[in-house]
Amino acid sequence: VRRGEAMRHPFFWVVTGGVATCGLLGTAVNFHQISLLAARGLSTAEAAANFIPQTVAALVATLATGMLADRVRHRWLIIAAMASLAGGLAWATQVTPGISAVLFGALIGAAGGSMRALEAATFPRYFGTRHIGSIRGMVAALSVASTAFGPLLYAAAHSATGGYTSVLWASLPLPLLIAAVALFVRPPRLREHHP
Repeated sequence: VRRGEAMRHPFFWVVTGGVATCGLLGTAVNFHQISLLAARGLSTAEAAANFIPQTVAALVATLATGMLADRVRHRWLIIAAMASLAGGLAWATQVTPGISAVLFGALIGAAGGSMRALEAATFPRYFGTRHIGSIRGMVAALSVASTAFGPLLYAAAHSATGGYTSVLWASLPLPLLIAAVALFVRPPRLREHHP
């Protein structure tokens, strides 16, 4: 399947939307994590250390999603990733030091790890490998663009409101929308692919 044909299928945009949403919001949270968590009572060291549970959760979610991608319908994996991201954003408005902060980091990390693994497993399966470079290149371009805008949006919101609560709640509908669309969009029909 050529890139143009893949891009005409709604499933391409559901997966790409999930990857870009994780890029947009995950990077925004990561860039502002020290400030965000410090405002919730964590020390600078505790806020910085939160990258550890994020990384561990991302690794575990990547491996788990890779295994589940052959056993579970991909729509449920997309929904799970978006639910994890939405949960992390909502939790960030209430997070406190300790286990609460670890849970926040795990939710954000798991979302990104899941979507990256799912994108890697999904596109070769449904669109073949002949044009996979150009297909995944488009996804990468959109993902990189999203990561550039997320931190800027959060910085602007913080400057305007003096905090992150409003922008976190305003971000919440995006992963929920992707999850809702994933519930109804079917992947392309599997076909024989030749390299």
